[in-house]
Amino acid sequence: MVFGIGVDCQTIFSKAGSCAYALETGAPQVSSDGGELSINLCWGAGVFFGVMIAGGVTGAHLNPAVSVTMALRKELEWSMVLPYFFAQFLGAFVASAVMFLNYSPAMYHYARKCCDGTDSPFYDGCREDTAHAWTSFPQRYESVGYGFADQLIGTAILLGGISAIIDAKQRRPHPPAGPFTVAASVGALVVAIGMSMGYNAGYPINPARDFGPRVFCWMAGWGDYVFKAGDMWWWVPIVAPLLGGPLGSLTYWSFVEVWLPQDAP
Repeated sequence: MVFGIGVDCQTIFSKAGSCAYALETGAPQVSSDGGELSINLCWGAGVFFGVMIAGGVTGAHLNPAVSVTMALRKELEWSMVLPYFFAQFLGAFVASAVMFLNYSPAMYHYARKCCDGTDSPFYDGCREDTAHAWTSFPQRYESVGYGFADQLIGTAILLGGISAIIDAKQRRPHPPAGPFTVAASVGALVVAIGMSMGYNAGYPINPARDFGPRVFCWMAGWGDYVFKAGDMWWWVPIVAPLLGGPLGSLTYWSFVEVWLPQDAP
């Protein structure tokens, strides 16, 4: 989360220099110390390190959609789902606070140089861009219904891919994938989802990743804007991934896993 929110902040707030140059010269505002490629790679790297760090302790449950899916697959006790939810939310909230502390000067500098009619990152004309560094909002053309489908599909692909990565039967007669291979594969999967499905809403595909920063933004100064924006978008990245994750894993089980040899050779 620190890497992901950090790269979002850097990409958005580093446009301040370009804004100032544009005001002085009339040149187009294009420059940024980041972009879609760096965002996708950094989120993937963050997932890689998260899986490496937490894999031996929790099985790398960084995402409530993963926890619900694994509980439905009977690979996690249901009694652990709510504690995991709380830990996932708390981790995302704390990461948001850390990056707010780290990037506050850059955020205010961005507001002064790039926002119309305000020097505050929390007011109209600026808050949509600044809040987007922490949490997700749909594109203006994206309805809530299509956004729900976007998150459902993205999380289904994520959990379908994870189900395949951790399926020991896929590697027979070789040993199951090791921790590094699993972490790298999941990180690459997140990069691929971001590069192919990130345009509509920023591919949160993780209720904790979206709701933890959203609550932080609400407390930090953006207020109820973060819950009202996008036609009350806030609930979509919570509900859709919790449905999409099991759907993706069920699809993998139905079309691949059930057809693999069940007994060790």
